[in-house]
Amino acid sequence: MHILRAVHDSDAPPGLRVLPAVEVLRQVRVQQYWLDGDGQLRRRGPKSSRDRASRGTTGRRSTGKASADGRPDPASARVPWSGMEIVTPHDPEARYSRGVIAAGQQDWVGHRDHQTGTCDETGPNVIVQVTTRSAPEQDIDALDRIHLGLTAQGFQPTEHVVDSGYISPDSIHHAARQWDITFFGPVRDDPQAGKRPGFAKQGFRIDWPAP
Repeated sequence: MHILRAVHDSDAPPGLRVLPAVEVLRQVRVQQYWLDGDGQLRRRGPKSSRDRASRGTTGRRSTGKASADGRPDPASARVPWSGMEIVTPHDPEARYSRGVIAAGQQDWVGHRDHQTGTCDETGPNVIVQVTTRSAPEQDIDALDRIHLGLTAQGFQPTEHVVDSGYISPDSIHHAARQWDITFFGPVRDDPQAGKRPGFAKQGFRIDWPAP
């Protein structure tokens, strides 16, 4: 706070305010602290739920409690969503995320990396395209960027094999319509399928021996 007050003082050189390190410090202060009515510095509450893409533009978390003028009560404000919160000054773009792997859940701070490689039987398998996105962003949200990169590089596949994080009816349809790419991958089970009418994955069985 002493540094921020000093660089924004009327006597301070204006160039100090636009230094990248000072801007990171200012954002972290806003994200982690607030000033109460008496001018006392208060720390914001911890996260209460995981990040979602639809909340990426939310400025801060709030319990919903409102003050007399109808605005959210600053005392109930939370730190920002994971898609916005700065977690290290060494890489202001790095974000916290939690993923599910074979060994269970894994937490990390950084970015999410998508690598596309060849898998032809007649040649070596090499990585031909890499897309780096924000860590909280879901795999399926990177598909258009991946396919755009492959097409621009001249590596547009006729068939694209992916894992379950990229597969949905919409992504299969969009890949075929927009990029002329056929998608292959495992379809995730729906744990809530029994509560909704219609067909689910469990309702289909492939008769492999049939011609």
